[in-house]
Amino acid sequence: MKNQRYTLKNKYKKKKKTLKKYLKKTNLNIGGTILGTGNDGYVVDSISCKPTFSKEQGYVAKVFNKKIEFNRELHNKLKELDPESKRFAYYHFPSDYSCNIQIDSKNDNDNKNIVFIKLLNPLPDMKNMTKIQYRYLRDSLDILKKNKIMHGDLPGNVLLDPITDLPIIIDWDHSILNAASEYLLIDTSGFMNYSAKRIIKN
Repeated sequence: MKNQRYTLKNKYKKKKKTLKKYLKKTNLNIGGTILGTGNDGYVVDSISCKPTFSKEQGYVAKVFNKKIEFNRELHNKLKELDPESKRFAYYHFPSDYSCNIQIDSKNDNDNKNIVFIKLLNPLPDMKNMTKIQYRYLRDSLDILKKNKIMHGDLPGNVLLDPITDLPIIIDWDHSILNAASEYLLIDTSGFMNYSAKRIIKN
């Protein structure tokens, strides 16, 4: 147990150190709270695109640590399928809205690496989803399959809507629009393999 705690503690320190190094390198002074970090960047609650996207409106910013070629067609399709973002947390691009990003940066190009997403809650354990949550997520996957969209990184990347407590699929960076049928099976098989192991609460 001591070794495990030591490993987790050092892993957290390493991630925090890497984040500080990135912020210093890009001259960003964001403040606020870092809600999550990953290999491609981090999610923060202090960057806003008022009046449309802000923490008060239920949105946070995802800042990428390198130039990203976004699949806008994919995100527009997800928005078409789910206008209120009740199932899919697609990206909102600042350039599509008449608002100024509130960010302290010496590099104007930093703004091109920012998107806004719905503020969601963590899903403690996918194996302990309720029947309602499970079926809701399954229906979301059916919608993606019918529209030939492959997510490519499931059953992970699922969070909860803070209002409805229903699962929402996030992170579309490896997704494919108009995917071939064999690719669509990747999401289905991943979900079914997970489903065989889960325990549904009564």
